Amino acid sequence: QWNKLRWRPGWVNNEQQAYTDHDTNLYLKDGYLVIQGLTEPGYYGTDYTGTAYNADYTSGRMNTDDKVSWTYGRFDIRAKLPKGNGSWPAIWMLPEGWDYGAWAASGEIDIMEYVGEKDWVGVALHGPGYSGETPLVNKFYFPEGEDVTGWHVYAVEWKKNEILFQVDGRTLYRVTRPMVENYGKWAFDN
Repeated sequence: QWNKLRWRPGWVNNEQQAYTDHDTNLYLKDGYLVIQGLTEPGYYGTDYTGTAYNADYTSGRMNTDDKVSWTYGRFDIRAKLPKGNGSWPAIWMLPEGWDYGAWAASGEIDIMEYVGEKDWVGVALHGPGYSGETPLVNKFYFPEGEDVTGWHVYAVEWKKNEILFQVDGRTLYRVTRPMVENYGKWAFDN
């Protein structure tokens, strides 16, 4: 149910790594999906358009576009995150169709984002009139003694008029339709 994306460096967020479909970057081990970043000086590859590139770093990027989709539900993702300068693992949901326009007009639900040297993970909603650093972004600081890079369950409950974010069963952030509509259209209905 996954698409393995092949993107050259800089394609999305000016990142240095190339996203490959190689089994050194994306693989199953002991029942777990592993997405692994590697230092590979002089790596040569081609992206999904056939454009050649060179990169010193590789990683994996996957989605379920045109494979599966949902409207509303609870999504639990158990993940262990890497730590290190330059890492930025993220788990998010995008719309199946771009009914309200290009990003961010059609909405994005960020279940978890982690910038690799912090003691927190972030969650966010992005949509028309509210993307980037807006009041609809929240950070979860792990209690002292809890390793942000250990195994944790990141969850989102997506309902018709609210979205609830959790980490390990602890409610982190609850966003309602009226809160979102203070900034723009509620784009989370498909």
